[in-house]
Amino acid sequence: MLDGREFCRGKLRITYTGGRGPLSSEAAYGAPTLIVAMAPADAPAPLASIVTAPWTRNEHGALAGVKSTSYAENVRTLGYAADRGASEAIFLNTAGHICEGTGSNIFLVFGDAVVTPPLSSGPLAGVTRELIMEWSSVEERDLTLDVAKHADEVFITSSMRNVQGIERWDDLTLSPSGPLTHACAALFAERSEANIE
Repeated sequence: MLDGREFCRGKLRITYTGGRGPLSSEAAYGAPTLIVAMAPADAPAPLASIVTAPWTRNEHGALAGVKSTSYAENVRTLGYAADRGASEAIFLNTAGHICEGTGSNIFLVFGDAVVTPPLSSGPLAGVTRELIMEWSSVEERDLTLDVAKHADEVFITSSMRNVQGIERWDDLTLSPSGPLTHACAALFAERSEANIE
């Protein structure tokens, strides 16, 4: 309860822009604009299915590693995933290496090693990704799709998904409740509950 109201899960987006600008590709001008939007949100499902996106991320592009309001590519790719019974799609980069999801980072388990693509591969430096790397032993390494699909476990992370095990990748069935996925999920839940910051 909070101030007599029942607490519910929600999401909050803070957008800070360069302000009003011309009807062209020129830079915005004037006073910056701050927009804060919020909405209720369901708790994340413990498991998810993913597909490989048919389009690539450009790890050398002007927006590589930048979180922007340019979501058209993600919207189209999420539609592609939904049409195939998945809730997320994984992009390769132009070098053919695993990059990221439309709104998540990906981790792969090989034996006792947890691996995630390095930022040089083009993914966003997600907050949950950074915390998992801070709290666990994680190796950053470039991986091809073929190598990635031989992982023992796969999980994705984001602020809305937390740590989510993957049970299917394209036509490949995976073990979604592997020990390292479970350990990372439990650790994230414990640490994030203890320190909301």
